[in-house]
Amino acid sequence: METMSIDGFFILLEKYLNDFQNKPYNSDYEGKIYVGINETFSGFADEKERKYFVNYLCMIVSLDLKIYEVKKEQYSNLKKIFNAPKFEYGLSNIYYYPGAIFSRFNVGLDTSITENCFNNFFKFFSDKIEKHDLEIDFNSILNLIVQDKDINTGNWGNDFCHCILKRKL
Repeated sequence: METMSIDGFFILLEKYLNDFQNKPYNSDYEGKIYVGINETFSGFADEKERKYFVNYLCMIVSLDLKIYEVKKEQYSNLKKIFNAPKFEYGLSNIYYYPGAIFSRFNVGLDTSITENCFNNFFKFFSDKIEKHDLEIDFNSILNLIVQDKDINTGNWGNDFCHCILKRKL
């Protein structure tokens, strides 16, 4: 596998989510919430595809967490547009952050994959925000991600935030 497009990610994400042993529960406000992380999913073509998938997943979870924080009043509508899953530790109302997801998959950091994913992620969500005429400043959301210690720490968080900052230069 050469690279994975973000469209390819969303196709694989659907398979991944359908493979959960326990079906998600539905929250009126936050949509489907999955209990745990399915790190044993075997639907990847190879290890490189798995790395791409985990990077995209962590980026989308980061975006979802920030949008929930800053656009709470619009969140349920935005959730339908962004199609980002939420993962919870048991039935605890405590969600997995990207660094924990990355660690659970144990894929190892690959900066070139993180950068490639970020470029696709940035274009996809910038276009989506513009197409739906959403009242969101995507760059402001990315700035908040960079400042969030729950997202910007650890190897993956540092790499992701470096991609955001590099894009802004």
